[in-house]
Amino acid sequence: SEPMLAARYRVSRAPVREALLALERDGLVTIDARGRAHVVSLTPKLFGELVSVRTALEGLAARLAAAHGGPGLAAELDALVERMAAAESFRDLTRQDVAFHEAVVRAADCGRLLAAWLTARSLTEFWLVSAFRNAEAVVAPRALAVKSHRTLARAIASGKPDRAEAAAFEHIGRWRAYLPAE
Repeated sequence: SEPMLAARYRVSRAPVREALLALERDGLVTIDARGRAHVVSLTPKLFGELVSVRTALEGLAARLAAAHGGPGLAAELDALVERMAAAESFRDLTRQDVAFHEAVVRAADCGRLLAAWLTARSLTEFWLVSAFRNAEAVVAPRALAVKSHRTLARAIASGKPDRAEAAAFEHIGRWRAYLPAE
């Protein structure tokens, strides 16, 4: 609850309330009728919804970015893929992965699309870190991420919106294979 958190961190209730509302907007907590905050449960249903929303948003973002991204975007995406390949931990890999997708969405140059994507970003990061928190020593996720992002970067750099959108659908759609059974 707000009062408990405020006392625990020795701050007034106002910043706690603001922080909880921001976390609620990002989809990371829910606030019940009694005003208590609860960290969101990463259920198969929530994950399925997240994949569906990301597919729609990022498919459009890839299409728009391919139409007017240019060589600067191609270089930026290539650099992010190289950072993924060099990531020393899964947390770092996740940060680079999310940065890659944000670069694509920003290159789409559509404010409403960016705003919608930003609401899914926090939940995506939370899910990735939670799902793979014990994967630090696993090489396969890194290799798959690098290969898939490299393919998506090439499709966007091609300047062909249909190809870029299809690559984004395929890239994000692969996550459906990781959907846990309900």
